[in-house]
Amino acid sequence: MTDSDGYGRYSASGPSDPYAGTYGGAGGYGSPGTDPYGVPADELGSAGSSASAAAAPDPYASSAATAAPGYTGPEFGSGALPYGGPAQPQYYVAPPSSGSATAAMILGILSLTCLPLAGPVAVVLAVMGMKATADGTQGGRGLAIAGLVTGILGTLYLIFVVLWILLYVVVGVWAVGTS
Repeated sequence: MTDSDGYGRYSASGPSDPYAGTYGGAGGYGSPGTDPYGVPADELGSAGSSASAAAAPDPYASSAATAAPGYTGPEFGSGALPYGGPAQPQYYVAPPSSGSATAAMILGILSLTCLPLAGPVAVVLAVMGMKATADGTQGGRGLAIAGLVTGILGTLYLIFVVLWILLYVVVGVWAVGTS
């Protein structure tokens, strides 16, 4: 008794080939003498030979019969490129930045760090820069907005410093006057 099907069922006939008719078997995948890239036998025609396959039209040939209806493109080798040729890269040239917007941003940053008096000047230049960049002929709108924000913050810092100094002077004068 032998295991004939591999699943524990035994028969008296002996082992059989579990791969018969498939991989490497007669008529299966990978059968000897078959071309895996060839034309299948059912497409060869009634003759069953490769002579009828050789008579098949060339799919890469250019002719009026195989062309799309209404297409009158150039033939291969004529030098003309179909559909206008390869696309050329398109480069976008940004408009020049507004000088007042750039100056507003620089003065706004300076007003936050070391020069508080530059804050109001940065706000004025930022408004001029935003007007200059509104129509799109000049770039730098983001610079103008950054200059406006930093200029406003610098101006608020300047007001705070001035009020602190005034408070210090008033309290000092009051303290001296009461003693």
